Amino acid sequence: MPNASVLFSLHEFPDHARPLDEEAGDVTGLAEWFDAVPALFLLLVGEGQRASSAIGNCDDAQVLLAAPMKDARARWQRFRALTAALLPMEAHTEMDRIQAALDGSPHPWLVLDTIDLAWDSSNAEAFGTHLDQLQADSAALVAALQPEGAPAPCTAEAELPEVLRPLVSDWRRQWGWWSDQVIARLWAVAYETEDERAPFLQALTVDDWWPDLAAYVVHPPNDANGGKNKRAEAKRRPPVGLVTPYGRWLLPFEAGATSVYQGRASGPWVIALRDDTDKTKKKSALPSVASGLMDRNGVWRYPVGNLGYADVVAEDLLWAEFSGEPEAGGQLVRISTGEILHTGVTSAFQSDDGLLRLRDAQERSAVASADGARILVPHRYETVRNFDTRKRWAVVADSKGREGVVALDGRELIPCKHGHIARGNRDAPPKVYGRNRFIGLDFAPMQLTLYDTEGRPVSTAMHFWTDTGNPIVEGDRLLTLNEDGPDAQVQWVDFDGQVLERTGMTRAEFHEARREGRSHNARRKKSVADTSLQAICDEAATGRGWLADLIGCVWLGDKTAGQAALQALLDQLRAAMAPEAGPDAVNALLWGVDNPKEGLVYAVTGGSPLFTTFDWKDGDAVKSLALPVPGNAWDGFQWEPLDNGDDITEGLDAARKHLAPHGYALYELQSLGDYYAVGAVRTKDRSRFKKLVGQAELQLVI
Repeated sequence: MPNASVLFSLHEFPDHARPLDEEAGDVTGLAEWFDAVPALFLLLVGEGQRASSAIGNCDDAQVLLAAPMKDARARWQRFRALTAALLPMEAHTEMDRIQAALDGSPHPWLVLDTIDLAWDSSNAEAFGTHLDQLQADSAALVAALQPEGAPAPCTAEAELPEVLRPLVSDWRRQWGWWSDQVIARLWAVAYETEDERAPFLQALTVDDWWPDLAAYVVHPPNDANGGKNKRAEAKRRPPVGLVTPYGRWLLPFEAGATSVYQGRASGPWVIALRDDTDKTKKKSALPSVASGLMDRNGVWRYPVGNLGYADVVAEDLLWAEFSGEPEAGGQLVRISTGEILHTGVTSAFQSDDGLLRLRDAQERSAVASADGARILVPHRYETVRNFDTRKRWAVVADSKGREGVVALDGRELIPCKHGHIARGNRDAPPKVYGRNRFIGLDFAPMQLTLYDTEGRPVSTAMHFWTDTGNPIVEGDRLLTLNEDGPDAQVQWVDFDGQVLERTGMTRAEFHEARREGRSHNARRKKSVADTSLQAICDEAATGRGWLADLIGCVWLGDKTAGQAALQALLDQLRAAMAPEAGPDAVNALLWGVDNPKEGLVYAVTGGSPLFTTFDWKDGDAVKSLALPVPGNAWDGFQWEPLDNGDDITEGLDAARKHLAPHGYALYELQSLGDYYAVGAVRTKDRSRFKKLVGQAELQLVI
């Protein structure tokens, strides 16, 4: 539910010791505004008297500002007389509503409640500072009204005292939303069942509930057009709206939007889209989607039609294609001021490291700060992976997929010349090994090079072998080969490339030892044997261990179904490992990968009904995604793809947000091809599932 400032009228001066009787009419709702205190609220309440709350649950703390209603009405009359000539007709209509609300209030006290915006029961002093500021702002507004004598109407905004000018130039945001229905703010505004909803909502089609807006996503009733021309109606997207349970329309149908979303970044913004495909000529350069951006109060920053594709990439940053934009791509704009920060940006998003990625028309990525979009790494690379938590290094790749390492100040530490930079998963920063070393890997032939963290080579290229994707490391030593080929001798070197031990085993012998769970060295037998397929199966047969835990997560804690799935998989594995089985039996069962745990993750998730795969370009697959999550948790999910494949990530994010209130988490598993692999687990199992999949050295988004 969004935080709001609210105006009430009360039958007496508020006091927490005297509870209100709403049914007896002790309190009346007047106006509200999300995320801020409008200047008009402060003007009406004046400096106000502090009072304890008979409304919220703040004990005897002084948390409200109260003023006599007669004084508020007098200030309103002075303001109206002073500014009426400066305002458009629409504002005059709103003035009449405010006048009627103030005149119609039966109570002698006006109360401003800003508890939602700043109250913290553990730090009441901070709220006192908040009230100090409100009272100071109120005093400045009241002083500017020229209380002596009748005010002379202003004929130009410049004639107004500067502190009053926003009440004219930005009146939609500075007056609030006026309705007696804000009495609903006395209680938590929450999702309602169909029978509990107000009659106006029961007449609409409710598609979704947005908790952070405390609003429903709605469409007109399905039979609004009388069922005429059903084929045409099926193709045309109906208008969409956003409305609170108490009737505040944040996005009315008249705005012309056909879908809404909130962008990838959290914040007080809503993107509304209109599908213009049928209006756009085939060869037109204009986008087939028209969109707009509004705040959570329904005030447009850019009305629908001013933007093409758009996304809120940080709290105050918008990436969008603007109508009539001369340069290819889009712009990155500071929402609060409209300042254009970057042009020619074809896409933008905030990565998991908190930094922005900006792509240009040449498909190169730049890295920028999330606050001011200051360029940190210029458009030089095709891909820039996540920086480490201390924001020092990231793996980069060129258009041919060759990888290197870059520093956050833009310095190229390792050029893009390696097949792979060793790291934890696809998007992870480079792994720092012993003695602060990066490792660059190449695969034709298989060689590795050690670098220090300034990108200086500390070894020549050395042959190596691995069955995990990353180099094989044990403690302070690294496995290499003395030459290329299957007869190469395995040797251990330190992180300066100096040979520590020659094992006397060939690469083929070492591989066979690892596959069978044996070791070239009894001292390290446990670490090798614990990852073998046989050891995993033996442990799972007891009902414990990594595989049993994985199945428990994937089967949502259903012990009966999980045990059946575990037993079936163990039977298949035993049959595949039997001497009479073909040489490729295990390989086929484990999806053709060498790492047993990786293959088992694919086998377990792929055998669950709560798992599916689809092509990386198939946006319609997300639109129709319907995993059989218990409790009908998938019901009501709606998302419309914008373009072929470009926004599937946004669709999956929408699915995650839809499932979260129901206690389930959508995950995206690293796939073996050009497709998405997604499923669902219980929210309470999310951390455990992520850890289990991480042990298989697989990337997981959850």
